[in-house]
This record gives sequence, structure tokens and C-alpha cells, in this order.
Amino acid sequence: MTIRCDYCRGRFGLIVHRYWHMRFCSAACAHAYQQRLHDQTKAKIRDLGDAAVGEHPGLGSRLIAGTLRHFGG
Repeated sequence: MTIRCDYCRGRFGLIVHRYWHMRFCSAACAHAYQQRLHDQTKAKIRDLGDAAVGEHPGLGSRLIAGTLRHFGG
């Protein structure tokens, strides 16, 4: 069984892009996935990042910063 991109089901190259336990073959697939998320889902992801800050100081801000940097937010 081969693991494939969670968006286009394509094969992975040398670089795997990750977003909340999902794997994408390219930044374009990761970005396309995020663009189709509902506003409620985006809010839940932000809330999870905020919760991580309380449990592990510094971690949530790195998650949010990395996500925003990666997806241009």
C-alpha cells in the first residue's frame, strides 16, 4: 500500500507538505485543500492552536505561524 497525497491522490516526491496530520505532494495541493475548508473548520484549527499554547508554551504560536507562513495567511 502506497501513501498518497490527501488532496489529489498523487505520489509524493522528495518533499512532503504536512498540515494537521495530512500529507500533500505539493504546496499547491495543501493550499487548495485549505481554501476549500469551511469557516467553521478554520475556526476549529485556530482553536486547536490556541489550546496547544496553554499545554505547551510556544508550540501553538509556532504551529500558527508555520501554518500562516505556509498558506500565506
